Amino acid sequence: MFTLFRGAGASGYVFLLSGGKIKNKGLAYSGLIGPLTTVAVVPTIAQSVSFSVNAQSSDMQGVVVSGSVSLNLIPETAVSNFDFTVDRNNGGYLGKWNELLRSKVTEHVVRAIVDTVKLYKVDGVILEQATIETAVLKALTSATFASVGVVVSSCSIPKIGPSDVEVANSIGATERQLMLTASDRALHDRRIEAAKNERAVRQYEADTRLELEKKQGELLEEQSKNKQAEAEADAAATEARLEPLRKLTSGTLLGVSIMELAKNGNLGTLNITSEFLAAVSAAAPNVE
Repeated sequence: MFTLFRGAGASGYVFLLSGGKIKNKGLAYSGLIGPLTTVAVVPTIAQSVSFSVNAQSSDMQGVVVSGSVSLNLIPETAVSNFDFTVDRNNGGYLGKWNELLRSKVTEHVVRAIVDTVKLYKVDGVILEQATIETAVLKALTSATFASVGVVVSSCSIPKIGPSDVEVANSIGATERQLMLTASDRALHDRRIEAAKNERAVRQYEADTRLELEKKQGELLEEQSKNKQAEAEADAAATEARLEPLRKLTSGTLLGVSIMELAKNGNLGTLNITSEFLAAVSAAAPNVE
């Protein structure tokens, strides 16, 4: 009796096995299958295998390396090397292909990690995540895995640490001390730099004040020169105005002065008194 199979899902690659022959039905196949037909579904989504490996460093200290690898299956090859048989009714796996795959991957991961960790001391290996990741990837990209339809795409090792708590605390204390030393050095350098900057600012301010005072002195000197020049110019002008008057007699000057006052409207009332006549008489030149 034929039954309808639709348990592959969107990411399942379907193979039908009947009479010793395998028929490739492709991704997300669904359809009628015969009573003697076996269905195998190879997952096409990435598979993740986690690990936690105990290893020993070159100085005989225990180290724990934790991480995971991501891999993909090549359906046409993997279906012949792992049991992907599923229940015809619900699509659940009947075999333990994932345990076998995990075992194969872990075997190579452990060997790669143990061989790499023993090259370093415990305080150095905890910083070698990238080195160990590279070693694991190299071990998992061998022809052995490609031949069974497994392609490893990445390896992530976020943590490497000593298995002994006291050793971990000791390394942690050393790291903290190094961090504190670096912090103190950075603080010291910042203070020295700040002092240099403060001295530079003070020197700049002093130079600026000196320059301003110098410019102010030059300005005052220039102003003094200008005032002196103005005074000399005024004196010369006065001298030029008075020069023609030196040849006149005092009486003439007196008469000219009275006429100028009258012309400018500043004379007012002129009272001719005996004192005035005496002054005029005294200013007049003696005529023989």
